[in-house]
Amino acid sequence: MRVLFKMDKGIIFLSMEILSAGNLDRVIAILKEGGVIIYPTETTYGIGCDAANQEAVDRIYKIKKRPLDKPVLALVDSTIMARKYWQWNERLEKLTQKYWPGPLTIRARANDNGLNLARGVVDQDGVVALRFSDHEIAQKITSLFGRPLVSTSANIFGDKEVYDSKILMDIFHDQEFQPNAIIDVGTIPFHPPSTLVDAAGLELKILRQGELKISL
Repeated sequence: MRVLFKMDKGIIFLSMEILSAGNLDRVIAILKEGGVIIYPTETTYGIGCDAANQEAVDRIYKIKKRPLDKPVLALVDSTIMARKYWQWNERLEKLTQKYWPGPLTIRARANDNGLNLARGVVDQDGVVALRFSDHEIAQKITSLFGRPLVSTSANIFGDKEVYDSKILMDIFHDQEFQPNAIIDVGTIPFHPPSTLVDAAGLELKILRQGELKISL
């Protein structure tokens, strides 16, 4: 379904498809075509694409008006998938076994495969931030897609996170750059952004504290 917005000078078409949680086949098709989607997560509505598709990642930066020096995280569907993109070690094993799936994002050194992800997902230091979401829809999308899925909050950079699909439609209906689709589940519960830890250096550091409290 595509949404129409009635304006004073007529009707403006929103190119974004409005999908239900039962339309995941269409969601996966959009991702494989290099499209951008908005979807619910355990924290807020997120915006995402194939984390290995440079054009799609670049488009997310344009949609969000996000500075290019601000990297984005990606979702994986398991610790097994994370191993494919990180330089695995005992610290990562302990963190993921204890806190995944859940609202914990971990920054770690990319391996050779991880360095092939798009710029913006891999930062200038060769670090990739990953999370294994415990949200049913986000988890299903990532699993069906089979590759890391960009996950950054679906708001214009600098604005507050959005928890209501109707607000998202209003935000993007007149934007030059728009997502291809939104999975509309209405209003989702309020939760702050995920806890973010840096496991790329010699010491584990908490960069952002969310609802999840971790012990270092």
